[in-house]
Amino acid sequence: MKALLFTIFTLLSLQAFAAGERVGDWATHETIIDGARFLQTEKLSDFSTNDDLYTLTTEINQGDFVFKIEENFPTDLFATPNYYQVIINLCPRIDGVIEQLIVKGAPMKTCKLPLTKVLRDKIIGPRSEEVDGFVWVGDIPIFSIVKIESSQLQMNIIDYHWAE
Repeated sequence: MKALLFTIFTLLSLQAFAAGERVGDWATHETIIDGARFLQTEKLSDFSTNDDLYTLTTEINQGDFVFKIEENFPTDLFATPNYYQVIINLCPRIDGVIEQLIVKGAPMKTCKLPLTKVLRDKIIGPRSEEVDGFVWVGDIPIFSIVKIESSQLQMNIIDYHWAE
């Protein structure tokens, strides 16, 4: 299993897309953490050719409260249509199940995977509770997350855009 995951991440790292072509990709999720509901939009807003880094702008909206942060990340961290196809093709081999979900009014093939502690803790911070739930990966910009369901976290894609 570790060898298979290493192969997946190696393939994804070698996806070699033109520098900066993902600028303009964005995804908005409705997220609920411990009962608090908010909208979270993540957008690739800039690209540095000197460092080969994207600027990820994250904006969180909860009523009148708006929080915005910008961080720089390497290009191979972000989803591309090729990434989605690799995950779908390998889904059964990585303990996943292919499921159709309705996204923006149309069916989308997704890979339903068990939610891992690493992913959960990256989204909501370190927790001592047992990890439960699932994540659905699909043809969505930024991190490919269509949906997450667990006792601590719910996340659903609301809207998204792939840059041309």
